[in-house]
Amino acid sequence: MNGLDYIISLVRESNIFKRNKVPLEDIVLAALLHYSGLSLRSILDGRLSYEAIRQ
Repeated sequence: MNGLDYIISLVRESNIFKRNKVPLEDIVLAALLHYSGLSLRSILDGRLSYEAIRQ
């Protein structure tokens, strides 16, 4: 198991995200990339709006 899989399993167990509109893997990867300094627009390739992610 690599680091990303471990974080995804922790998030899945904690039930932080209640809706399943976006795959959990995409949410965790977007959060990690955003934390590292990349912009949200470049992370999601325009698939979702800023408001959808903020909520």
